[in-house]
Amino acid sequence: MKHLFASSVNGIAGLLLSTMLWTACSEEKGVEEEDHLLPYSRYLLTGYNSYVEIPHRETLNPAGEITLEGWVRLDNSAATNMLVIKKQAYKQEGYSVDMRERDGEILLYSYMGYPSSERYGGSIPIQAWVHWAVTSDGNQRRHYINGKLAGEFAENGGIVDASPAALSLAKHVAANTGLAEFRLWDIVRTQPEIRRTMYENIDEPHPGLVAVWPLHENAREHIGGHHGVLHHNPRFRRWEE
Repeated sequence: MKHLFASSVNGIAGLLLSTMLWTACSEEKGVEEEDHLLPYSRYLLTGYNSYVEIPHRETLNPAGEITLEGWVRLDNSAATNMLVIKKQAYKQEGYSVDMRERDGEILLYSYMGYPSSERYGGSIPIQAWVHWAVTSDGNQRRHYINGKLAGEFAENGGIVDASPAALSLAKHVAANTGLAEFRLWDIVRTQPEIRRTMYENIDEPHPGLVAVWPLHENAREHIGGHHGVLHHNPRFRRWEE
């Protein structure tokens, strides 16, 4: 695991001091004020109809618990931005996460595989990097925005039914949408766990971690070999650009 905010100050003492100061600052300000600190030097930038497709494997269908999380930047308020989708058709088995405009806001939506499972909660600002997460254990679903609980909902259909569909990232999003570090877990991550690692680049196995796609320069996956394919030439950019 690589912490991406480590100071360049020489020496262990300088590194420890920098880490302590950053932690104190994070706790005092709250992560929502740190959207200028994208934790990845490069990210996927979508174009027209460009997306990442990961071939189906059973490990991409968590059986009892699930956590989906990643980073996104929307530069406009397009009607729908489908970030994650693993289902063959609307209201079928599988799961999806998207962002839609509703009453003047961009809200986080999730679907967990049964017809009445669509839920929404959590406002997404535009022109800012935002960390999002969705968790479900078959009984309770939670939405998090920048590490804060943004929605809590009862599940009515139990665990997510397995889908034979490929897993797609950014399948239907507005052009120039930025994506970074998408992760899939087969456990329910708690709020402290989400907050603890949201600013880290995970590049080694963790309990419950199925896959992680950094989306820095290609569609390769770092944990379980779930490598994806790039469609229609999405670009990769430095976040300062």
